[in-house]
Amino acid sequence: MELGAYASALSVAADRNPDVLGPHMRMKGGDATMGGLLAKRKAATPDPMSIPAEHAFHMMLQTCTSCHAKFRVKGE
Repeated sequence: MELGAYASALSVAADRNPDVLGPHMRMKGGDATMGGLLAKRKAATPDPMSIPAEHAFHMMLQTCTSCHAKFRVKGE
């Protein structure tokens, strides 16, 4: 459900701004998440429609990564 919510927020942002990633769509200093783009996501998830599109994209990546990490095979 989270993945769909972030994808919907990105779709709305893209429809409203088809030609440019404007300043209002960019992350600000306080929006950054710890651990980088592919880190496990935080337990508390923000409302996708209330955050900049760039942050929603990063949260979507973290949502994917958090699930896929469960299925990774550890090196021998």
